Amino acid sequence: MRQGLSGLAQTNFGELVQQHGLGPAKAAELMAAMELGKRIASLPSDARARVSTSADVAHLLLPEMMWLSKESLRVLLLNTRNFVMVVREVYNGTINSAERRVSEVFRDAVRENCKSVIVVHNHPSGDPTRAAKTCR
Repeated sequence: MRQGLSGLAQTNFGELVQQHGLGPAKAAELMAAMELGKRIASLPSDARARVSTSADVAHLLLPEMMWLSKESLRVLLLNTRNFVMVVREVYNGTINSAERRVSEVFRDAVRENCKSVIVVHNHPSGDPTRAAKTCR
């Protein structure tokens, strides 16, 4: 089997199931994930979410994040035209905490040379009051 993601993208189902530890179900799952990735990558930039207001961010993430039982800290990585390139979960915290070092929050943005970053987290309790720790 070829190496790396590009090699995986060029691998067929038969080659995958011959790999140790990969049965037909996992091979099909990998093939589906690679196909989904190809389709997303081929979308024109206007088909991706564009963020210009906090309401845009809420529209994008609120449907999923409002039901989480633990705090989740996420970053949206944006390109030069403010299209969302990727949403990454930096930390899945506890019921009332999602603490991370600043370097961890911005690591992916620096690696991927993103123009802008939006940091988002939820309040599972529904109380948006900042904790005393947050205010330091």
